Amino acid sequence: MAIFTNTSRAAVLLLASLSLTSFSFPNPVSLFENNGGSPWTILEKKDGIVISYDIQDCLKDNLLLTLKVMNDTDKARKLRFRVDVHNEDGTRESYNFIKAIAPYTTEKADCSEQSRMTGLVRMLKNATDDSKVTIHFSGEEDTTSN
Repeated sequence: MAIFTNTSRAAVLLLASLSLTSFSFPNPVSLFENNGGSPWTILEKKDGIVISYDIQDCLKDNLLLTLKVMNDTDKARKLRFRVDVHNEDGTRESYNFIKAIAPYTTEKADCSEQSRMTGLVRMLKNATDDSKVTIHFSGEEDTTSN
C-alpha cells in the first residue's frame, strides 16, 4: 500500500509541476519549408510539387545543375519538364527531364556518384554561379491511374 501512495503522490506532484510549466511543441515541418542554410532555389511550386535547383562545382571547375523534386501529395506523379540555364555570356543550355516520384517523397541530386543515377543532374558547359535558371513543364501525369 505504501508503494501505491508514493506513486500517486509522485503523479500528483508531476501533474502540478507540468501545469506550472508551459510547453511549446514545434509545428510539423512541411516538405515546402526551406532549411535556413539550404542552397536550393525554388523553380516551381505547384499542386503539391516543388522543384528546386542548385548549381554545384562538383568536378573541379565543371559545374553541375542539380535538382530536388518534392511530392507533398498522396499520389505518385510523373513529371516532364525542361530546364533552361541562361548564362552571362548570352548562351542558353536546355535540358529535358522525365521524373516519376512517389507520394510524400523527396529526391535530390548532389555531387555523389550514386546521385547522378537519379536523372536529376546535368553537366553545364558555360554556366556560372550567377546563371539564371527557368523551368517549362511539358506535361504531368498522375501515375496511379496507369
